[in-house]
Amino acid sequence: HVTLCVDRSGLTGQDGETHQGIYDDGFFFSMPNLVLAMPKDKYDAKRLFDFSKNYNHPFAIRYPAIYEENGVAIKTEPITELNWDILLDNSLEKVVVSFGPRINELYEALKNKNISLINALFLKDYNIENVKNLLKYKTIYIYDPYGIESGFASNLLLNLNKLNYKGDVKIKTLPVSFIEKGTIKEQEKEFLIDLESSLQWILS
Repeated sequence: HVTLCVDRSGLTGQDGETHQGIYDDGFFFSMPNLVLAMPKDKYDAKRLFDFSKNYNHPFAIRYPAIYEENGVAIKTEPITELNWDILLDNSLEKVVVSFGPRINELYEALKNKNISLINALFLKDYNIENVKNLLKYKTIYIYDPYGIESGFASNLLLNLNKLNYKGDVKIKTLPVSFIEKGTIKEQEKEFLIDLESSLQWILS
C-alpha cells in the first residue's frame, strides 16, 4: 500500500537522451498489481491521489515537469473504480483515447466535431470494461505523447486483440529510442506528436 508520485514524466527537453521521462510506463507494465495513472490537470490529480490513499496495492501517479494549473473541471466527482472518463460522446465512427494534460486541448478542439474522446486516467490495471466499451467504435485513435509504443499503446492494443476487436486501430506515440536534446516543442514536432500534427492525423 504505497503511492508513488512520478515527476518529470513525458518529454523533458534539454535533460538529455537518458533522462527523458518516457520509459516508466513501459517498465511499470511488467509489475503485477501496480496501478499506473496520469491526471490531465490539478482536478484529476486530486481525484487520483484521494483514491490512491485507500487502494490496497502500489499506485503510481505520473505527471510532466511543466504542469499547467488552468485545467478544465470536466469531471470532479470522486473516483471509486479504475475506470476511464468519457469526455465526449459525439460519434461511434471515431474515438480518441488519450490522457495527461494534452486531453484539455483535445477536448476544446474536438468538442464540436463528430468524434468521441476518452480520458484514460488509468494506464495500467484499468477495468477491462473500459476496453469492452471501445468495441462499438469503427476506428480507435490511441494518442500517447507521454510514453513509448511499448507502454500504454501496446497494452491497450493487446487487450483489444484479446476481445477480437474488428475495427481499425491507429497509434501515435513515441518510438522505443533515445530522444536527443531540444525543447519539448522541438521534440514533439520531430515525432509528430504535437497537438497540431495530431489533430491533422485524427481529422484527416
